[in-house]
Amino acid sequence: MNKMPSYSSLASLSEEKAALYESLQAFQSNGFFLRCSDTPEGLLVCDLPRRGGDLSGAEAALSRLGWRLLPEKKPGLWLLDRTEPAWQAMADALPAALPAFPAREEDFAAYALCRLLLLHPAPLSRQPMELNRALWLWTVRPGSLKALHETCAALLRQKKPLPTLGGQLLAAGLQNPKGA
Repeated sequence: MNKMPSYSSLASLSEEKAALYESLQAFQSNGFFLRCSDTPEGLLVCDLPRRGGDLSGAEAALSRLGWRLLPEKKPGLWLLDRTEPAWQAMADALPAALPAFPAREEDFAAYALCRLLLLHPAPLSRQPMELNRALWLWTVRPGSLKALHETCAALLRQKKPLPTLGGQLLAAGLQNPKGA
């Protein structure tokens, strides 16, 4: 019987990245990098194509783990994102309830943004995925949320959908203060 993963592991980009790296090692024994993207166009960047070797079957391995290749921006680098079913499964599995008010002051900004996003739910198909990606990336590389909060406030004023899944990811991170 499969054990249901915890909410924090469902929202852990670090754990997802580790599983993906392990799977891709079958295609390259000399090493390659797999790192978080610097932009919310995709979640991860991989230089496996630059390392040579037989990559037939790599795309199928990615798909099995819920990942897909995005159009190439730089030669020899893969930009990776979750598949739509993987995003939907995450949205369905993560709670949409507001977590308890955080005890640590450094979590207040994340709580405020989480609250805004969860109070304005939208179907995943209408959500701005680049903001969901940016918020998931934030869980592994925390920094200022000011620009993301301002962007979401502007979307709300324009009556456009907010990244509800990003709020769910923030909630999972706030419930698991050890990090994503």
